[in-house]
Amino acid sequence: MFFLVLVALFFLSVYLSGYAEKILQKRDPGCVVIDEIVAIPCCWIATLLLLPHGAGTLPDWSSQRLDWWIKNGVTIFILFRIFDIVKPWPINRSQELARGWGVTVDDILAAGAVNVCMIAIYSWKLI
Repeated sequence: MFFLVLVALFFLSVYLSGYAEKILQKRDPGCVVIDEIVAIPCCWIATLLLLPHGAGTLPDWSSQRLDWWIKNGVTIFILFRIFDIVKPWPINRSQELARGWGVTVDDILAAGAVNVCMIAIYSWKLI
């Protein structure tokens, strides 16, 4: 269900971002944040599904300590903001996509980069 909601939100973000660009007559307007709202949960995919709990299983929410959520949440948020601001290749190229696609896809690619970083962080036991 989690992934179906993310897919639906992705397409909603593309539509609404494109509509906002048209109304505001501005490319990737800063006041549009639905792309970040969709991307942040995507940043958690590797952490929640692959790393600390075993492949393909969600964590037992009741057994997780608050410090685990804080460490991972802060790390994911900082990494996402870095990738979203710096926009290394290919994230920067995705902004050239038409209408709302460029607005949303760059944040989804940033979320993908965060997932790769989280895999590396867990592989090297940094968290």
